[in-house]
Amino acid sequence: MQTILTTFPNEPSCWHELAELYMRQGEYDKAAHCCEELVLVDPNAANNHNRLADCYYSLGCSKGSSGKTGAGGNAGVGGLDAENLLLARQHYAMSLEREDASQNLHAVYGLAAAAKAIFDCSEANSSSSSSSGGGGGKSTAHAAAVNRELLAFSVEKLQSANMNYI
Repeated sequence: MQTILTTFPNEPSCWHELAELYMRQGEYDKAAHCCEELVLVDPNAANNHNRLADCYYSLGCSKGSSGKTGAGGNAGVGGLDAENLLLARQHYAMSLEREDASQNLHAVYGLAAAAKAIFDCSEANSSSSSSSGGGGGKSTAHAAAVNRELLAFSVEKLQSANMNYI
């Protein structure tokens, strides 16, 4: 597969197949690289952003990921990696920019899950930093507000599609 990609680096079906193989093996950092290549080949395909976001979400939520945090992430409290979760949220949102939420429930559900995980991560970090005297600041408050709005948006869309998200 990699030989074919060396010869034909813009062949999306090969990148997709290689990403699927890496995902089955749990090598989400390598799968994310393949999905990044898919996004570069066709940045307007919502499903490419969904696949990449799924990889980042898996990296962000994997506990005990043996030091692999993908995009230079910082392993946070409880094994959550906020940087990869933010990348996942970003790509789910980009997917929704390309395809309406009513037709792209994968991205809506992923956005809700990523925003909830980021919320949980920030709650854990704020409780640990408040005991050590750390301050949040204006940018942290803004980021939390954006995350709350995205979570509310995605939950509303899921409820309107008669899907429950807890």
